[in-house]
Amino acid sequence: MFVESEMRLKKWAGQVTIWTDVDGVYSADPRKVADTVILNKLSYQEAWEKSYFGANVLHPRTIIPVMHYGIPIVIRNILNLSAPGTMICRPSIDENEGSQHLDSPVKGFATIDNVALINVEGTGMAGASSEHSVCFAVPEKEVEAVAEALQSRFLHALDAGHLSQRGYTYKREDCIRALKAVHSRFYLSRTTIAMGIIGPGLIGGTLLDQLRDQGNFDLSRWRELVKEEGEVADMQKLLTRFM
Repeated sequence: MFVESEMRLKKWAGQVTIWTDVDGVYSADPRKVADTVILNKLSYQEAWEKSYFGANVLHPRTIIPVMHYGIPIVIRNILNLSAPGTMICRPSIDENEGSQHLDSPVKGFATIDNVALINVEGTGMAGASSEHSVCFAVPEKEVEAVAEALQSRFLHALDAGHLSQRGYTYKREDCIRALKAVHSRFYLSRTTIAMGIIGPGLIGGTLLDQLRDQGNFDLSRWRELVKEEGEVADMQKLLTRFM
């Protein structure tokens, strides 16, 4: 039955619409963050990750057949037909530049409740990772059992000081507070960055050209402005300006 349904999907479906009771996929859990926004577009991989970390509007297995055939998914609210919803599809490609474009590089934030981080580090971990440490997550209720197992397995290394272990748990309200702070930083705040380039030579000039080509800065005439208004480099004068 699944094979037959998939063949029909491949032949007939130009789009799959999932009707639910929310306006689309949110940038964070609206039960934890009041200022969430509806995401206009997601890639299949982004939707997969968000569903894995708790976006209940979409089951991970739902994405497999439509992703295989490149069929878009639209999440719509049956109680609010005016809401456009969220489109899940392959990233669009600009034919002129050959680069992928989606609305924002950061699509959402999530927290996993009731887990603890265990960190094992020291010279005894040489070869296990580049930083001589391993960090992994376990259910919070299993922390004591995991700590006992680690102490039993690495008893000699711990006694010799070649290893140390630490456990980290955070209160749920602290996690929610951190989630709100990070979300607001990306979705509610606009940050002005002041940047100074000393000497627009080969490296500095290349950087300015890259910033100009991105289209986020008005640098179309930077070379002309340097010729018209630029000054001869004077290190003493420069240092005086910043002191």
